[in-house]
Amino acid sequence: MKRCISVRTIRTDIKNEDESMSSVPLYAFKKKFAFDSYFSLKSGSEKIEFPPDGDAVISKKIAETLNLTTDDAFEITDSDMNKIKVKVSGIFDNYIGNFIIISSNTYEEGFGKYEPNTFLISLEDKSKSSDISEKLTSISNITSVTKLSDTKDQVDNALSCVNYIIVLMVVFSGLLAFIVIFNLTNINLAERSREIATVEVLGFYEKETNDYVLRENIMSSICAAIIGLPVGALMHYLVMHMIVVENMEFDIHVSVVSYILSVVFTILFAVIVNIFMRHEIQKIPMAESLKAVK
Repeated sequence: MKRCISVRTIRTDIKNEDESMSSVPLYAFKKKFAFDSYFSLKSGSEKIEFPPDGDAVISKKIAETLNLTTDDAFEITDSDMNKIKVKVSGIFDNYIGNFIIISSNTYEEGFGKYEPNTFLISLEDKSKSSDISEKLTSISNITSVTKLSDTKDQVDNALSCVNYIIVLMVVFSGLLAFIVIFNLTNINLAERSREIATVEVLGFYEKETNDYVLRENIMSSICAAIIGLPVGALMHYLVMHMIVVENMEFDIHVSVVSYILSVVFTILFAVIVNIFMRHEIQKIPMAESLKAVK
């Protein structure tokens, strides 16, 4: 066993003037060093300190749902309808579950005598967690044992299908982009067959003719990719904020690699289309195209 600390945990309802949440876990610690030895809470790279008396630190999802920022106040109600109003001293990143952390003195101000009812145990050898859980469960005074590793596995299993959905969306989006570029280029050649035939009659070499017609395909693809990057980032932001899961927070960001790959694949599709269309340009009959009435 690496470390073990006692803490008071209860389920609470919380609210401010406009919003509310129910069944939110509250953790009350007796001493600051006990909290520091077990938790390392951060908001980005900034460390979140243990709250002083009368304050609380909350997870990011709670802050977003109740529209809370640092120094805002909200009300906490326990199962016996005891209430206390606390001020937010910090907001920490947390992606699974919602948590409120206060001191034992703050707890006693609103909910009565502070009596620990939970042990938080950290193991050096994670492989022994199942054996220890069985031993703890067999003790009569222990009502339940919860392993964070099981919670993590459950979330991973529930979200595993999301990766397959993302792969399908990327593949079909790429195919759609290729088809759009191909069709637009094909229509462009069909509409400009007389112009292309004129250029060939004037003595343009094959490479010059291809570059004259297909260079704009590359340029338009580059412009479309540049315009699409901010629009895509905005759509990603909107879609992710429409996915509301009360007990889960998503780390919403788009990596630089994703932007680079989007541009590279768009240009790559345009180049592949150009390779196909070079042969189509050579098939355009000069005499018939020049005699065509448009």
